[in-house]
Amino acid sequence: MRDPTPLTDGAAQRLQEAADAAANTVELSFEITGRTLPQDHRAALADALLSTLPWLADEPTVAVHPLRAPVGEAGQLLLPRRARLLLRLPRQRVEDARELCGQTLQVADQSLQVGACAAPRELLATRTLHADFVCWDAPLAGFEAFTNAALTELGIESPWMSGGQRQALGPDGQTWLHGRALLLHDLPHRHALALQVIGLGPHRLLGCGLFKPHKLITGLSSEDD
Repeated sequence: MRDPTPLTDGAAQRLQEAADAAANTVELSFEITGRTLPQDHRAALADALLSTLPWLADEPTVAVHPLRAPVGEAGQLLLPRRARLLLRLPRQRVEDARELCGQTLQVADQSLQVGACAAPRELLATRTLHADFVCWDAPLAGFEAFTNAALTELGIESPWMSGGQRQALGPDGQTWLHGRALLLHDLPHRHALALQVIGLGPHRLLGCGLFKPHKLITGLSSEDD
């Protein structure tokens, strides 16, 4: 746990703006059909989405959830029948994003058919958040310093735990991104909603720094809303 840090006016304003934006931020789920994808597909998926929806690059709160599927013997993701593509985006962009329906995305050398879109889902207010991959431009040994500094800059005081190391190809398809999983708990609800909007660190279109509600862990802090 970090020492308490006074909340600056800039941090307070940024958190408040993000908390306000949470009311207009939704998750949009698309049915997808395909056989396999590269296991390291984050950058290729982002490129395919940008080719169809170029405005994604202009929306700082847009995020793309990496696809989850078992890995086959050839190191490829084996997409299940119920696989879904999940985007986090401003509510006013929902109709624009629905243009994906019926499109075929070329993800690396594989085709991904996008089907129907479900109704938008609101963000959940929860005191425990998990990000599968938080990356930063520093050696792995600096993750603690990076996390403390990033949370301090936002004025967020929360116990946190880091998970396993992660790596993925960056947007250029050549540079490797490095990071770790991160769990934050005992968050005030307003901070949890704000973090789901702004994330932590770069590369949200690759699913990095993207927080999701996690199984509740409480009792390590007395802070409440």
